[in-house]
Amino acid sequence: MSNRKHKCLLNLPTGSCERGAFPNRGLASGLLFASFQIGGGIVLAAASAVFGAAPNFGWDPYVAGVAFVALLAIAITLLAAAGPRASAVRRPAYQAAE
Repeated sequence: MSNRKHKCLLNLPTGSCERGAFPNRGLASGLLFASFQIGGGIVLAAASAVFGAAPNFGWDPYVAGVAFVALLAIAITLLAAAGPRASAVRRPAYQAAE
């Protein structure tokens, strides 16, 4: 395994930002880490809402929390199994014959 490939596997977020132009790498890195932080905050807010609302519905909060985490794990697994969407292939613009 080449050193560059090994380095990218160790630090995936940095490797994912290597493709951009040099001035835009900091922006790409910031957006990547901000999305991780925002996503974690949203999941934490949803989990705390489930724990907080469960007694109002007559459920045990921990059972509701485990059910929420299980459903979230299933949804993420199915999303990951579907894989990334294929990017739209740019078709070359046709030019008139000279």
